Amino acid sequence: MKKNPIEPIEEETEKNKILKEIRPTIFTRRLTIIVLIILALVLQFLLNIFRRPAIFGILAFWFLTTYFFAWIIKKQTTRQKIENLHFGYFALELLIVTLLIHFLGGIEWVGAIFFIFTLIYANIFLSRFTGLLITFTALVLYTGLVFFEYIKMISHYEIFPFSGLYANFYYVMTTLMPIWGVFILISLATGIFADRLKERTKELEEIRTTLETKVKERTWELEEERTSLEEKVKNRTEELRDLVEKQEKIVEERTEELQEKVQDLERFNKLAVGRELKMIDLKNTIKKLGRQE
Repeated sequence: MKKNPIEPIEEETEKNKILKEIRPTIFTRRLTIIVLIILALVLQFLLNIFRRPAIFGILAFWFLTTYFFAWIIKKQTTRQKIENLHFGYFALELLIVTLLIHFLGGIEWVGAIFFIFTLIYANIFLSRFTGLLITFTALVLYTGLVFFEYIKMISHYEIFPFSGLYANFYYVMTTLMPIWGVFILISLATGIFADRLKERTKELEEIRTTLETKVKERTWELEEERTSLEEKVKNRTEELRDLVEKQEKIVEERTEELQEKVQDLERFNKLAVGRELKMIDLKNTIKKLGRQE
């Protein structure tokens, strides 16, 4: 079975379109990480909190992964490979964010909001199912972190000394449930918005394609009309040229005829004048002879 030569072109176009959409998100990630680093430095030196080198190490690692992601995603050759890699990077970001939240006080602080950026991006750029899968993964990771800190299987890093809220069952449950609801709501709302945006973008793309097709067809028609008009003008010009040549030839022939007639008239005139002169001479001679008699 022969492969349609148009398919690779369409695939390349779709790939470039996806990469163009992803580039701004990479820049936004880097900007967000830089802001977080600056904020952590400010809180560390001014308020004497977040004095943990691991936080800066995690942020630096996250920042470096954006460059690796930007480099490796350019190497992908198909849309499916790009989406698979994008999904993998979202999963890596969830792990990084979970580790960051762990060192930022776990459930005792607002670290869960860091998941929101990844959830929004995932539900915009990935399919509905894959976006929900990323959301479920975020819920599992955050809930697991909170649970393991609650049962003291892993260490808890306090933000506020002697708060102990991470081990308070009622606090943990009343905090977890709203976070679950917010994560699911963000995922569903973003997914619906992204679907509608994609549908609208697809409609606009179809309209643009239709307009381009009509413009090409009309351009082709105008080109044909122009070619036809040029041909008609060329033919008419040749007809006029032939007509002018014929008229010039007729004029030349008519001029020659007139010249011949003029010459005949001149000859006739000479003959007539000569005859009249001879007649006059003859009359004069007759008169002279008559007088002599």
